Amino acid sequence: LRAAHHAEVRLLVEAAHVVGSERDVAVHVEYRTQMACGDPSPAHTVAAIHRLSPANVRQIDRRMRVRIGALAERDERYAPLARLAWISG
Repeated sequence: LRAAHHAEVRLLVEAAHVVGSERDVAVHVEYRTQMACGDPSPAHTVAAIHRLSPANVRQIDRRMRVRIGALAERDERYAPLARLAWISG
C-alpha cells in the first residue's frame, strides 16, 4: 500500500517537509528505514548514499526527530505524531 493511504504516515511525511530541507528529509527517512530493515550500520549506509559522514547522518536524524516532536507539541494537527516510535528514537 502507498503511504498516502495511511494517515499517520502521510502526516509524518508532511511534518518532515514542514521542519526540514529536502536533503534532511531524505536522509532522515532513509536512515530510519535502514534501521527498521535491520541494517547493522545504517548511518554508514546512508552516509555513502548522500555523501555525508555517518556522524552527520545521525545528527540530521536527531534534529529531524526533535523538530517533528516540537511541531507535534505546538500544533494540534501534528499531535498524533508525538506517540510514534519513529519520533521517540
